[in-house]
Formats: sequence, C-alpha cells, structure tokens
Amino acid sequence: MQKLGKILAVLICLGAAQATAQIQVTVLSAEDAKPVSGAHLASDGKIWNTNKQGIVSAPLKVGSKVRVSHLSFGDTIFTVGSKQRQTLYLIPATNILAGVNVSDKPYAVFAPEKEHVFDFCFRGDTLLVLTYEKERMMRKANQQSDELYTGCALVVIAPSGNILKRLPLPDYVTGFHKDFGQRTFILGNEFCKLVQVQKGKVSLWEVNLSDFEEKVLPVSARLNGSYYYDDYRWHYPEFSYFKYDTLTKQKARIRTISDAFTMELFRASYKHLQNHEKLRAWRMEKKTGIDKEVHAAYMSGFQNSPFYQELYAPLFVSRDTVYIFDHHNDRLFKHNENGSGIDSIEISYHRKSDVKFADKIATDTNQNSFWAVYKKSGETILKAIDLQNGSTGKTHSLYHLYPENIRLHKGEVYYTYRKTGDKKTRHLFRERID
Repeated sequence: MQKLGKILAVLICLGAAQATAQIQVTVLSAEDAKPVSGAHLASDGKIWNTNKQGIVSAPLKVGSKVRVSHLSFGDTIFTVGSKQRQTLYLIPATNILAGVNVSDKPYAVFAPEKEHVFDFCFRGDTLLVLTYEKERMMRKANQQSDELYTGCALVVIAPSGNILKRLPLPDYVTGFHKDFGQRTFILGNEFCKLVQVQKGKVSLWEVNLSDFEEKVLPVSARLNGSYYYDDYRWHYPEFSYFKYDTLTKQKARIRTISDAFTMELFRASYKHLQNHEKLRAWRMEKKTGIDKEVHAAYMSGFQNSPFYQELYAPLFVSRDTVYIFDHHNDRLFKHNENGSGIDSIEISYHRKSDVKFADKIATDTNQNSFWAVYKKSGETILKAIDLQNGSTGKTHSLYHLYPENIRLHKGEVYYTYRKTGDKKTRHLFRERID
C-alpha cells in the first residue's frame, strides 16, 4: 500500500507538471508593435506584470483563460496554449470606443516587426492576414510581372486583437479569394487552400486548383436559389453575365459587357499584318470558326499593348437586387432575382476629369454601401455611390499616400501601407470614414 501511495503521488505530480507550463508572453501595442510595459496578466487569482520589453514569464495552466489589461489599452482574454512563447497585440482604448473619432490619423491594426502584410480579409469580425518575409528578386522571364513572396504565413486575429493562430504557408502565395458563399480561399501560384475557422480552431484544406478555377472563380454572387457567373477573359474586350437557377437547372444570359472602342482597335490589328500573317489568320478562322480578326489581334499581341484596356464592369448583389456597373457604356443596370432587367441609370463618376477612377468599387456589405475609388497624385479618395441616381456624394480621403488593398468593413477603411523609413515594412491600417 505504501508503495502504491508513492506511485500515485508521483503520477499526481507529473499530471500537475503537464497541466502547468512556464509560458513567456510578449505584449505589444497593435498600433506600432512597441512593447507594453506594466500590463497585468491575471489567471486563477494570480497577477503578473510585463517588464519594459513587454515580456512576462509565468506558470500558467494549459487551456486556462488569462485576462490581459492595461490602463491605455482594451482588455484581452486569451487561452493558454501548449507553446512556450506567445505574442499578444493590445488595441489602444481610444480606438475601441464605438462612435468616437479621437484622431484623424489611421490606426495600425497589425504591425509585425519582421514581416510584411500583403493581403487580408474578414470572416465575420475575425481578421485573416497574409504575411511574407522576403520577396524573390531573381525571377524567370515569364515571372517578371509576378509578386513572388517567400516565408509566407496566415495570421488569424480575433476582434480583441489577440492572435488566435499562425500557420506557415508554401511560398509564392498570391492572395485571398472570397466566393459567393463567403468561403475564404488562399491562392498560390500552384495551389489553392480553403480556410475554415470554427470555434476558435483554424484549419486549411487542400482544393484542386483546376476545380477552383472552373467552378468557383467565375461565380460572382448568389441570390436566393440562383448563381451569377461570367465568362470573363482579361485579354478579350467582351464578356457576359449568366444566371443559373438551381431549381430548374437552367441558365440564361442576363447582360453582355463590351467596350466598343477597344474592340474596334482589337479587330483593327488584322489590317496591319503582313500578307502571309493575314493568310495564317484566315486559315485559323476556317479551322476554328473564330473570326480571323480575333486571331490577328492575338497574333500581334495587342492584348499586351498600352492601347488595350481591360474591362471593369463588376456585379454585386444587394438585398434582392443585382447591380451591374457597366463603366464602358456609362450605365448602372439593375436586375431582379429572376434575372430580368428592371431599371438602368446613367453613371458618369468614372469619367471625372479632376481625379482618375482607379477601376475599383469598394463595398461595405455590413452597411450596404458602394464607394468609387479614385487616385490623384498618390492620394486615394473614396466617393459614395447613390444607387438610385448614379451620382456620388459623401467623400473620404485616406490619410496615407499610395495605400494598397483597400477594403471596407463596418464603416471603416482597411488598407496596407508601406511606412517610410529604413525597414519599409508593409503594415495593415484602418481609419474611420468621417
């Protein structure tokens, strides 16, 4: 019995040792990534304070909840994991007061010290961020226009600012894609991964890239039992939108977008070919049934010339209406849930002479708002679009020059920006629309 008691005692001690771990927690400001000294970490009735470097080492039980608080920051609660080192980002208290704009300066949402932010998106209020360590400088001839990142990772950030998860990714990630069902995909040069976030757990599922490009990428939106997709090709100045009804299994074309001026230049390439090239284009028409002038345009490489303008006519669903912004024919088309056209209004905001339209409409689905994006001498300007008359009204100019990856979420603008300085790191910022 005495021997059995000793064994039990040893097992109890081992269990306690496994349940408690010496965790080093680094607490940083989400605004500038500087250490937060004097932050309080409270768990199971005990309190620890961070030092001048924002670091504290404490015996914490794996799986327990720890509250992190500081007078100048909002409280954060995190769950102790099995890793011996964890990093937390605290949000300044002045920035979490709803409806209060204490400064016209933007706020740094995520500012890692040694990484760059190159894309981000939202799943509810959870923020997903893609980072990289370096950009590959030596490239093949066919990769000169590509952005090739190495040391890539997915960082999942809770609304409190706490980093929930960090997952390494293969090199050469190109960005996020959110589909019609608000599913989130991570795309790379040769891979596609589906991101799943459930009950604080993050997982990545491999998706066949060909299936994604064929079945997911062309779909623009969903309304009730119908899907809206397109046959867009960046190198051809015409495409159509289609509606597929899941109940009747029928598809119908609802709108064709065409740039008449670019199409005329596109087809005019045939006139400038040599006679033997014209003959080749004519033979290809006989073989494929595709107009010889189209073949001629591709033979001359017109789609890569400075004269070629890619089409930008996005489709959005808002409430029970489908909106198609046809910037090439100066019309905003409205369709009902059956796909039938119900109205169209003239638009001219994209042809303003004082600022250049950036071929981008930013949407805030939470507030059902649409904003035209403009560029002027490095400045980025947002103008709210009135869906009833096509005019623009409310205007907001972003604080930083040359921002990238502009997104709207709950009345705020998020974007990446490369701060000036020695490191020139690209961080994620946000600012409230006045």
